Amino acid sequence: MKKVIPFLILSVMLLLLFSACQPKLQIATKPALYHDGLYDAYPVGPVSKDIDAISRSVYKVNGIAFYTTYFFAKDHSFLRSKLTDSLVYGEAESQTVTHESTLGTGTVIYFDGNLAALVTCAHVIHFKDTIVRYFPNTSGKVQSISVKMKQDIFVSGIKGKEAVVVVQDLIRDIALLKMRVNGGSPNVMPVKLSYPTGKASDLKWGTYIYALGFPLGHKMLTHGLVSMSGKVKKGTFISDAVFNRGISGAPVFAIRDGAPHFEWVGMAKSGAMDNWIFLQPDLNKNQTFTQSDNYNGNILVNN
Repeated sequence: MKKVIPFLILSVMLLLLFSACQPKLQIATKPALYHDGLYDAYPVGPVSKDIDAISRSVYKVNGIAFYTTYFFAKDHSFLRSKLTDSLVYGEAESQTVTHESTLGTGTVIYFDGNLAALVTCAHVIHFKDTIVRYFPNTSGKVQSISVKMKQDIFVSGIKGKEAVVVVQDLIRDIALLKMRVNGGSPNVMPVKLSYPTGKASDLKWGTYIYALGFPLGHKMLTHGLVSMSGKVKKGTFISDAVFNRGISGAPVFAIRDGAPHFEWVGMAKSGAMDNWIFLQPDLNKNQTFTQSDNYNGNILVNN
């Protein structure tokens, strides 16, 4: 019996020693949700269901404008200040029909079963009445003049007539469109955005935002963090979200006190751009040139 007691004591000591050397595991818990009434710096909770609901109110907007374009020979060209109708029609070397196109995103904010209204950026649907191009390095000599004949706006995914501009503000870069919807099954009918509007003034450095639009023509979701630079205008903000052509007009959302509390806080308007300078052959309108040809003529600098 005396031999058993020391053995038991030794076993207990070894057990305590090994227990002390074992790493302690802590059960992971969900991040704490602070109900502070502010927009979140990082999303807490599932968001897929709400983003899917938002996506049903977001559509691709295409604009196209047709122009009659008049071309002028360099020797018979003139300055913009001398532009008159008689010069355009009398001195034009040739003319043709050209077009300009745009791509953007619109959000349905009203639908009564027949009439739908969408909001987008004004620059997505605005086309200049007259476009003047100049010969490079000629002190402003006019190369061509394009005069708008008509323009059309199409909303992909909504069956109906072409969209019509109700009102637009080029300074604030916002426009309201309307279109008649030609019925269809409930699955293809437009859905009014049901999420509340928020306040861009409540956004802070590091606020997490989502933008849903049609960059490069494909419906995609992007996200980023807000920067409140002192250089931006009042009511606007900067984000590191990836923007490409076509996302203009995309609704931007922030989450207040965790999902699913999405609020519509803005609209994607512009992205960063580089200015490229390139060389081009000095060709007349009727001349052609392919990459496989040797070119020995004058070289022009353009951007």
